[in-house]
Amino acid sequence: MQETAHDQTARPPERAEEPSDISRWLAALAYAFVAAPFVVYEARRRPPDEYLRFHARQGFVLFFVEFVILVASMILEAAIGKLGFLARCSWRPGNCAGAWAPWACR
Repeated sequence: MQETAHDQTARPPERAEEPSDISRWLAALAYAFVAAPFVVYEARRRPPDEYLRFHARQGFVLFFVEFVILVASMILEAAIGKLGFLARCSWRPGNCAGAWAPWACR
């Protein structure tokens, strides 16, 4: 006689709880440049919410990368002058009268 274990019933996978409205707003705010550290602080202060913590961590990583790029570009600009690609990307009023895009004029 063959014994089979059918005591485990097939259950649908458990659904995670829907995040609250506050968690959703804070998660969206995590991607704003200067608000990311505030959202990380709020995520630590609140009860465990994996949705909010994931977006807070990801937003802070983006904030850190943007900050490093900003500082590096400021240092490079001060050290070697106006960079060519930055000069083409920057738009100054009166530089390109009638141009549809700042990079369209030379």
